[in-house]
Amino acid sequence: MELCYTQYHAGGYVGNSLVFWADNDRGYVTDLNRAKVFDREDMEALLAQDQGKKYTAWPCYHLDEVATRQVDSQRVNNDLSMRGERTVKEG
Repeated sequence: MELCYTQYHAGGYVGNSLVFWADNDRGYVTDLNRAKVFDREDMEALLAQDQGKKYTAWPCYHLDEVATRQVDSQRVNNDLSMRGERTVKEG
């Protein structure tokens, strides 16, 4: 059975990242690890209802193959940044 991610193309992009329907229907995400996976039957039903206005289906195998690793600026600990310091602070 083919599995798909659902791109929310009406939402545009975040940087150069596509936006996907989140797992557990909790909004939209750019992280495929948090994206909802649809089976083909559910995906076809959603696309028929949407009529191509907001959503595009992508095969999981393809996006998993071309995905790159990203850093979310909201998740970094700024206390660990060196900002020109020559040594890492022990703590």
